[in-house]
Amino acid sequence: MMDTTHILRTGFGERIIFVLRRHPIVFLVEAVVILFLASVPFVGYFAIMQLMPALLVGPVSRPLLTLAASAYLIVVWHFLIEKFVDYYLDMWIVTTGKVLNIEQHGLFSRTVSELDLTTVQDVTSEIKGLIPTILNYGYVYIQTAGKEERFIFEQVPHPDKVRARLLELVEKDKKELMAGR
Repeated sequence: MMDTTHILRTGFGERIIFVLRRHPIVFLVEAVVILFLASVPFVGYFAIMQLMPALLVGPVSRPLLTLAASAYLIVVWHFLIEKFVDYYLDMWIVTTGKVLNIEQHGLFSRTVSELDLTTVQDVTSEIKGLIPTILNYGYVYIQTAGKEERFIFEQVPHPDKVRARLLELVEKDKKELMAGR
């Protein structure tokens, strides 16, 4: 990954405070489900071998079954890659003056939103559910006065700490803005 810290320091006079991604367990759960789906052709092979072994040696049925299983596995592989790309490229970057929200939609679509810390009105954190509570991940909502009314950090680790740090940065940025006037 490119070192954006240097670019932000020299280009805008800002520095990165933290970069957030979803908690790794979120992708892990999706990957386990997809890998379970990937096992279907292998289980099907053993079931056919036990129930109808003639299908596995037929001059037409064997290539058709191989083609169907291969096509199925390609689709499953595609879903795994798409989920990983979505997980890895969704990120939230907090600098000394801005919050960047980078959201990947599918493989070839991305939305980047930006807000100035001085427009932040409220920051709320939320953890719902047993697993998120145990692993300490959840949502952080940033309420603003601008066009983009609400930024949502989804399933990020330590949402309470993120909220507290964001509120510190907002206060510091507002004080600097008032001192500059």
